[in-house]
Amino acid sequence: MTKYIANQTPTPIEKYQQLAREYKQHLAQMCRPGANFSSIQIAEFIRIADNSLASAIRYKQSLVRIRHQRNLTSRTKQAILSLHNQGVKPNRIAKCLGVSTSFVNQTIRNHDNT
Repeated sequence: MTKYIANQTPTPIEKYQQLAREYKQHLAQMCRPGANFSSIQIAEFIRIADNSLASAIRYKQSLVRIRHQRNLTSRTKQAILSLHNQGVKPNRIAKCLGVSTSFVNQTIRNHDNT
């Protein structure tokens, strides 16, 4: 069980994990012998839960993609600056790395200004 620091709101991932636990508990209650739920009601609940959990998976994948993109951008910038310091022209750097020349020029300018 997650313990929260006072006034700390749960992250979206934690919210989705809690939601998944609640869905699982609710479904177990619906399927218990003697529960008065029709198969249509159970199927509808499963459909709603499935859509909600699919949203959670997409959200988590987008976070991973953003994190990967940041790392890639960071490594690309390091490569650009390294090649620039070796005297390679910006248009050649862009072709080699598969990025735009304007991105290369902007990276070099930003580094020179710091």
